[in-house]
Amino acid sequence: MYRTCLAVALLVAFATVPAFAVSFYPLPEPAAKGVPAGERAPSNGVGIFATSWGVSASGGGTNTTSGVLLTGQFAVGEKWVVGGAYNNVEDTSVTEGNVTYRLGGGWGVQAGLVHWEGGCDDYLLCGVKSFRDKVKDAWQADVGLGWYSWEWAGGDPREDAATLFASAGYNVAKNVSVNASVWTIALPDTDVTVTRSAIGVGYRF
Repeated sequence: MYRTCLAVALLVAFATVPAFAVSFYPLPEPAAKGVPAGERAPSNGVGIFATSWGVSASGGGTNTTSGVLLTGQFAVGEKWVVGGAYNNVEDTSVTEGNVTYRLGGGWGVQAGLVHWEGGCDDYLLCGVKSFRDKVKDAWQADVGLGWYSWEWAGGDPREDAATLFASAGYNVAKNVSVNASVWTIALPDTDVTVTRSAIGVGYRF
């Protein structure tokens, strides 16, 4: 089948980024302390996405399938973000969770778990860089690079993969955004590339 992301070691400064194994919804602002509720920047986000999975092999074609993704990212204090997602993909489901630690300057480190219906579990570790419109707060984006540990069904040995993802949101109304994300992994031992694309609507609060 197909699966996705665990970051390869923090490439020195940028090394590796967040949703759920990865973030499909850009990381929210830190949860402010001592600020009245009406004055706080949104520190949580939820979204619903249409997804498309593409699995391609060297010398072969690309198989695609679609689904619906529900996702959320929640700031815990100033340094931590926890996230989760559920992706219903035609004849199976994928449940994901992650935790991100902010390093400062928009950098972060994320660890995640991806559970595939049927019992397969994958792991990810990646570095994250967040960008945002600091003037009007019109858009937000994350980029990530890392390592992914892939478990094949049927008891085959695990396979390590490089992973890359990007997610972005553009605000179309107060706290409402249009979001897009791409997440890809490359399995060198089998020359298989897996890519999940997502587009949807998010809400920050």
